[in-house]
Formats: sequence, structure tokens, C-alpha cells
Amino acid sequence: QSRLDRIYVTEKILETAREWKIETTGVPHADHNMVSVLVSNECTPWTGRGRWRIPDYVVKDKDLMDFAYEKGKEAQINLRDANISADERNPQKVWADYKQAI
Repeated sequence: QSRLDRIYVTEKILETAREWKIETTGVPHADHNMVSVLVSNECTPWTGRGRWRIPDYVVKDKDLMDFAYEKGKEAQINLRDANISADERNPQKVWADYKQAI
């Protein structure tokens, strides 16, 4: 009968391994534990913290949402009047100003 109760890794893999666990398997009458580890690929590019979003508690604030809605309407009007080549009034500037306002 085979029994796995350890994990052998190279020094290089050990540097990127984390979340080592020894847990019960959940299988009735099992006479051994499950060993697991999370191994990361060090060649994977760093992706950052992900996309920012407004927290849920902020979205539930009615006054803030009304304010954001009004500022959004103003931004839409500004976008209609925006000149893509102008430094002062281009879509990117209108969007940045809107985000800064809210």
C-alpha cells in the first residue's frame, strides 16, 4: 500500500512555494492526511492589484450617488463639446476631472 505524506521539492521551487498544509482528507476511514502546497511560477508577469472599483458602502450612499449622477451629466455635456486635439477639453481630461470630482 502506497502512502504519500510529504512533498519533495527543489530549492528553486521551495523559494516560490507557500501555503503549506496538512489536512484531513474528508474520506471516511482514511488513515493518512492530505499534504498540499501552492507553488507559484516565478516567470509569471506581475499583474498588480487588479482593477479598482468603488466600494459597496460608497455606492449605497444616496447623497454621493446623486452627486456622482449630476457630475456625470455635466461630464456628458462636456464630452459633446470636447475637442479631441485640444489640451484643455479632450475626453481623457473630462473623464479625469469627473473622477477627481467624485
